[in-house]
Amino acid sequence: MRSRSYTWLLALVLLLTAALALRGIGAQSLWFDEGWSAYGAAQPDLAAAAASDATNPPLYYMLLHVTARLWGDSELGLRVVSVFAGLLSIALAARWLCEGWGRSTALLGAAALATLPLWWWAMREARMYTLLALLALLAVYAFGQLRRGPSRRAWALLIFAELAALYTHNTGPVVIVWLNA
Repeated sequence: MRSRSYTWLLALVLLLTAALALRGIGAQSLWFDEGWSAYGAAQPDLAAAAASDATNPPLYYMLLHVTARLWGDSELGLRVVSVFAGLLSIALAARWLCEGWGRSTALLGAAALATLPLWWWAMREARMYTLLALLALLAVYAFGQLRRGPSRRAWALLIFAELAALYTHNTGPVVIVWLNA
């Protein structure tokens, strides 16, 4: 597959996914767990947002607090972070697959991820699940780069991804242990 065709097809997958994910995203009201996200986003400052949920790490709530200042605290404004992290995850998965198995596999993988029902659910929730997935994929990608040849950039990317995952969700440590096993 030629590079130009691959780029256009991947862009088409991402644009179609974005359009479908954003379609009607604000129509459904927030449910209980998303209420915690809304509460964190509505805090007056980053420190209060970080402390808004004693049962989860603070990074997602801090990010949501910042993005709510740009997008508002409506259902759309709160869920757009998950959509954006989901789209970045699809693009990163495609890049990782392309480097290891070629463009055709990368497109197939991107399309498969973009059509998974569980992925659609996660992308349309004002929760940290797609952000955790993005960080796990980033760590896997960095690890792959390190296997090809150690570099400061790959080490920095791996350390960033793993630390951010630890501060994103309670299962972050499990993901990091699994990635490092």
